Amino acid sequence: MRIAILALTPLARDARVMRTAGALKAAGHDVVVIGREPLPTDAAVRFRPLPELKSEVRQRLELVLTQGPATLVPPVASLLYWTGADRTRMLQYALQEKPDVVVSNDWITLPVAARIKRASGARIIYDSHEFAIREHVQNWKWRIIARAAVQHIESRHIGNADRVMTVSDGIADALQTLYSLPDRPTVIRNLPKFQDVPPRPPAPRRRILFHGVIRPERGLEELIDSVPRWTFDGEIVIRGYGSAAYIAGLRERATSLGVADQLAIAPAVSPAELVEQAADADIGYLALPPTTEQYEFALPNKLFEYLMAGLAVLATPRLEMRRIVEAADCGVLADLAPERLADALNGIGTGQLKQMKAAARAAARRLNWDEEQKSLVALVDGLAADARRVR
Repeated sequence: MRIAILALTPLARDARVMRTAGALKAAGHDVVVIGREPLPTDAAVRFRPLPELKSEVRQRLELVLTQGPATLVPPVASLLYWTGADRTRMLQYALQEKPDVVVSNDWITLPVAARIKRASGARIIYDSHEFAIREHVQNWKWRIIARAAVQHIESRHIGNADRVMTVSDGIADALQTLYSLPDRPTVIRNLPKFQDVPPRPPAPRRRILFHGVIRPERGLEELIDSVPRWTFDGEIVIRGYGSAAYIAGLRERATSLGVADQLAIAPAVSPAELVEQAADADIGYLALPPTTEQYEFALPNKLFEYLMAGLAVLATPRLEMRRIVEAADCGVLADLAPERLADALNGIGTGQLKQMKAAARAAARRLNWDEEQKSLVALVDGLAADARRVR
């Protein structure tokens, strides 16, 4: 089948979109990905590139102009949506490809997918990466400016989808309840491809790793604040990309606490290098505050990347993350407070750390994209079978 994958994200940084494309290509489908530059350099699929994101200031201005009015008049979101040149270009490219199936990534591509379906009869798979209507609910600006537009667009177009898939059980249940979907969305988690990374014993100086987007609400301040309470020799490595001002603030925080020599900020690496680089650490850290359903339902990529790298896990006890860590017996859970994080880390002895790292490696043999992609291929095959029956 001809499959067009729609994404308004920079494709070089969107691992889920590229894994989806790779799996469907390997299954024998003709796949084209329509999304933003920069593009990955190691992908074996075709691209129809859209321009890179504008400056942050222009992005915010566009968001205010195209989504803000929907707070007062929700239906206007559908009209303003098409003022973005990237949406009309995406539609044009997709129609030129004459797809049998369109994979619509996140709510922001749903209107494009709906028009393709009306024009060509293509089947739609909606891939909801987040619980969109609650994604940034803790941010009052987002609630005022964007939430009404997001809800209007998703609620208007999700019914056009022939199949819905998402990243966790919590989001699947929430979407089915919210929109009265006849079928529960298929859960296809954000899992890395299996890599058999050589095991590394715990280092004399214990290394705690965070990798990903370096931004607020990731528990980085609390982790740094926990360091003076550590009873072991250790260091924090934060690897990724983020605001220079925010990263400088983290460095200043460590300096003010007298632990600057125990904090390293490392540059982001490519997705292909991520797991191998992570394996140099001992414990992988991921923290989300207990503030929104989105956080309760989240299963960040980094959790599975840490397991693949053979790291023990320190996580906050959000619903979906708790399920994985407890089932695998590969780490510890702690509330997002410096003293709780320190207590959890201090309580991990060397022998227990070895056991957790081994358990992480064992879990990674089940929780990997090589296994998970089978559900995606089955979903697409089922859609193709339905189409043949209709004919």
